[in-house]
Amino acid sequence: MMIMGAIIIAPTLAALIAEPTGNLFWPSERFDRPQPQYSIPQSKRARGLYAEAMAEFEKLAEEYPQETQPYIEMIDIAIVNLHDSERAHAVFLRGVSVLEKEEDRETLARTYRAIQTRQNSRPS
Repeated sequence: MMIMGAIIIAPTLAALIAEPTGNLFWPSERFDRPQPQYSIPQSKRARGLYAEAMAEFEKLAEEYPQETQPYIEMIDIAIVNLHDSERAHAVFLRGVSVLEKEEDRETLARTYRAIQTRQNSRPS
């Protein structure tokens, strides 16, 4: 009876142990399209090419409209680097209108307020 019980329970126990461990090396999650590449616009921003970085983030926002990161990056560039609060506000409004999830809209609003404080705390 013990051998029969072990034969019945063994596959279930093995799956419980092996699946999480196996996912470390062979992830089961698949994406239906490539993930956004932020390195190109971020490198342009780092080199001081703010207009080109904004254009690249605009492309990402068009290709991946439900991603909050392109909007956050554009707001940050507009306020911190370009000192253009009107442009930042326009990007914020567009992001809030495009994002479907309430959580994403709240994240964008919270980040927008935080970035605005960086503008207001600049030395005169």
